[in-house]
Amino acid sequence: MKILQLAARYTRAFGLVYLCLYVGQLLVRALSIPLPGSIIGMVVLFFALVLRIFPEEWLAPACNLLLNYMALLFVPVSVGVMRYYPQVASALVPIVVACVVSSLLVLLVVALGMEYFERKTLDDKEKHDVV
Repeated sequence: MKILQLAARYTRAFGLVYLCLYVGQLLVRALSIPLPGSIIGMVVLFFALVLRIFPEEWLAPACNLLLNYMALLFVPVSVGVMRYYPQVASALVPIVVACVVSSLLVLLVVALGMEYFERKTLDDKEKHDVV
């Protein structure tokens, strides 16, 4: 019986992930959004979690499994890069510059966002302490 419950949990978790993926693909086709359907599906999944449409414990089995084997998921991408090595090598400088600039931009946005939310939290604490 326990194996059936575990199988049901994994089926539900992966079913919800795939549901969000297909909703994202449907939205891309219907609205002609210039983004991949998988990205829109991740946004749909994010909002479903934030709005508590899907409780996080429903998705935990799939997420934990995917995170445990994440390194294996990069193998096909790495093989693809090696397959097209001449094209990648000819554009290596722009690729490296784009990676460095985007990494620095992400670092800057995260740092500024963290500083903003930290300051806001301190201001909220001071307001509650005064009252």
